Amino acid sequence: MFLPKPTVPGSWNEFPGLSILGERGLLQYTRHLSITFPRDPEFAYGLEPNIQHLRTITNLWILEAHWLDTFSFIPKMGECFGSFLGTLQSLKLAFARGQNKRILYFVCLFPNLRDLEIYSVHGYINSMRNDGPCFDIKTSPPLDCTFDLQWNVASERDSMGAHLFLSDLVALPSGLKFRTLKLSECTSNNLQLLVNACAPTLECMEFTGRRFRVWFLHGECPPFTSVHTI
Repeated sequence: MFLPKPTVPGSWNEFPGLSILGERGLLQYTRHLSITFPRDPEFAYGLEPNIQHLRTITNLWILEAHWLDTFSFIPKMGECFGSFLGTLQSLKLAFARGQNKRILYFVCLFPNLRDLEIYSVHGYINSMRNDGPCFDIKTSPPLDCTFDLQWNVASERDSMGAHLFLSDLVALPSGLKFRTLKLSECTSNNLQLLVNACAPTLECMEFTGRRFRVWFLHGECPPFTSVHTI
């Protein structure tokens, strides 16, 4: 089920499709949910009018969140997503906003998460503002299937943002056990970081971009089951 962002800022209560499905008891069968939040964080609270319907989604497997503002949304997390925290297995975050540890705190709220896809982090350096203390991450999910990273590292600033984020990712309490890495335009340092973290379980790599083809040919890698270059 796909929930696009509202055409009018703040009009998140206008989801007739969601209401109709909820009233007919069909949301309990939802397995894949995609939500695009408004780009203006001021209106990132807008799922509240639909909480009664979201609570009927009790067996969600895949969640896609675009332009999620973690600072404003995490306090509402239990109300909006609490009914499927334990069933979610795959999470995609595209242009998530907030400090990296706050974004990872959001990831770790799903205790059985196995797949993780990160499509850049919007304004990463600018988002490292003093907007309150970071959340303490005490436990982390299995993260033992696929990690898909799509991060533009064209500039030094983007590359630094990616490296800082990945450094915190590999430091999660339970570590990383991904069997498959799908990477795009990853620098050699970031690739080394991920490979070292996942080496005991890594079976397959799929990657594009000249940057880490160069590293791959001249570096030492674990005995993968398969490697794909695109």
